[in-house]
Amino acid sequence: MASLGIFHWNKNNKSGLDASIASFRKFHPDIPYFVSVDGGSESQYDICKKHDAIYLQNVSSLGYPAQHWGYNKFQIYEFMKRIMLAAIAMGTTHIMFCEDDVICLDKIEFDENWEIASYDTRYIDGVLAPNGHNPFSYINEEIQDEIEKISGVRPNHPYYGAGAGTIMKTSTYIDNFYKYMDFLMKNFDRFHPNQHQFGWNDYFLQMLFFVAGKPYSINPRLYNIHPENPSIDLNNIKEQGFYIAHNYKNFYEGRQ
Repeated sequence: MASLGIFHWNKNNKSGLDASIASFRKFHPDIPYFVSVDGGSESQYDICKKHDAIYLQNVSSLGYPAQHWGYNKFQIYEFMKRIMLAAIAMGTTHIMFCEDDVICLDKIEFDENWEIASYDTRYIDGVLAPNGHNPFSYINEEIQDEIEKISGVRPNHPYYGAGAGTIMKTSTYIDNFYKYMDFLMKNFDRFHPNQHQFGWNDYFLQMLFFVAGKPYSINPRLYNIHPENPSIDLNNIKEQGFYIAHNYKNFYEGRQ
């Protein structure tokens, strides 16, 4: 039977973390919830204890990916290792990747056959790009060629979009973690200058599944608030059938 655990990455944002977990607990009081706090951050133990979440205080500090290059390959390894630890600890069939600006609006349902499912970034501000091609989110041909050589499969959806709210199959992540790390260490420095998005989590998370030869699926129930809109009505988003709202920062420190 399919099961879901939440991996939540946090850095120094108590109110945002509290509100995000509370929104999930409203609909999923018992699912495993793993909070990974970046090194150098204040303790979030009290928030995690309040919501019955697993708490990991990391030693190393990654910080937020720097504009516009994102993380380097060693930071990517550390970031993805933290998800690996959560995957092992929770033991669920699937993991949802979350951040402090994610609000759960309804019970989460998902296809147990999904390998990785997230946003359709062929859309720009809610409108499908001309000919369905968004050049910014497109994974360039050189990288696709290399992936096909390794996996034997060309990426089925060559647009990156694995932001917060992404659902991933745990077994595929664990089984292919070191294969992907080998790909990363050998190829990152070659590809990164021509596609700086490689340093961002919504890109490099998706790449693990492509290296594993697995397909990317669109989850139509994820809503990304872009551009950020503090006055947006979450109830209206829920009424449209979405169960996740991303980029909702109204609960962040100093904004309440």
